[in-house]
Amino acid sequence: MFRSPNKWAILIVLVVSLCQSANAQNVGINSSGSAPDATAGLDVDFSNKGLLIPRVALTATNAAGPITTPTTSLLVYNTATAGSAPNNVTPGYYFWTGTAWSRLSNGTQGGWDLQGNTGTSATNNFVGTTDAVDLVLKTGGTERLRLENSSGDLKIGSATTGTLRATKELVMRQDGDTYGPSILRLRNRNAENGAIFETTDPTVTLVDFIFKTNISQSNIRMEGRVGSTFTAAAPEWQFGDPGNPTFVTNHAGTYTFVRRGNFGVGIAQPSALIHLKAGTATASSAPLKFTSGTNLTTPEAGAVEFDGTNYFVTSSTVRYTLAKTLIGSATLDFGNTSTNISADLTISVTGAATTDFAIVNPPAANANTCYTAWVSAANTVTVRFNNYSANSVNPASGTFRVTVLKY
Repeated sequence: MFRSPNKWAILIVLVVSLCQSANAQNVGINSSGSAPDATAGLDVDFSNKGLLIPRVALTATNAAGPITTPTTSLLVYNTATAGSAPNNVTPGYYFWTGTAWSRLSNGTQGGWDLQGNTGTSATNNFVGTTDAVDLVLKTGGTERLRLENSSGDLKIGSATTGTLRATKELVMRQDGDTYGPSILRLRNRNAENGAIFETTDPTVTLVDFIFKTNISQSNIRMEGRVGSTFTAAAPEWQFGDPGNPTFVTNHAGTYTFVRRGNFGVGIAQPSALIHLKAGTATASSAPLKFTSGTNLTTPEAGAVEFDGTNYFVTSSTVRYTLAKTLIGSATLDFGNTSTNISADLTISVTGAATTDFAIVNPPAANANTCYTAWVSAANTVTVRFNNYSANSVNPASGTFRVTVLKY
């Protein structure tokens, strides 16, 4: 009974002494009894033992529990797989940043330095995922780029818009196909402005812009093979069905034509090879207008020409002048006209000149009588009734039409 209090007293003294030593200096834990390193607050030195960090089951990176109010830099080993992305946790070491748990890299997950990396292998080192999950890049918490795992497609921008931008020139290049590399460049400077599509193989002379649906295809083709052109001049632009284009024009500008179907000007569904929209009273809206020019030195069959005064058409090798006509009409009543007597009345025809030729078309005819007409004065056509019968004749009143021919 007497010795027991002494043992407890000695133990208390030792514990107090140890606490005072630990409180006053760094601590060493080892089996050799050596002093701890002077620069370490805690020096653990064993050749066959490790440091066992507290094991806890975290629930998410943005949840402190199960630790209450962890202090910044607190280190734990998480044993749980829990939470939802992007705040999910998996087994491994985590430290508290002050607001969330941050995972330390381990033996199977290497870090990627923000200031660059050395000694990497393109086979083993990469930025991406090893499971069937899309790779996403964000700025300001908003998705800007997504590499889809299922299709391999690269999506840029938000759900509604995306932009690829270069400071001076944006280039897309495809290599290794049948006819060599193809390049699409976007630029805006002297000599080359806009979208430039080119092939780099000097032996390749065919370039296609192809537009396709699931059931049809149309091309805009720059055909450089003379044997495949329709104008016998390369390069040639072809529009429509590949091999059977609708519209063709060559680079030299010598030929442009519609190969098949009808061509409408202002007509959505033309019903003739050339179908022109109807003209209106508005200036510069005539369906067709010829510009004054010089006639061909040698007439060409089918040619229509305008020299500023007359129109001409050529049939075979003969050029014909088209008559220009003026038309007028009036109701005339010549009254009773004696035998072998003529009677005159007039019709106004604007534009008629005394050098023009006139024709009259009467409403009816009488035996042994006739009508003649001529331009008797400017804008005036005289119609004459001639009675060659043996008796007086009173022709019926009616509408007389006259045609004035101008050359």
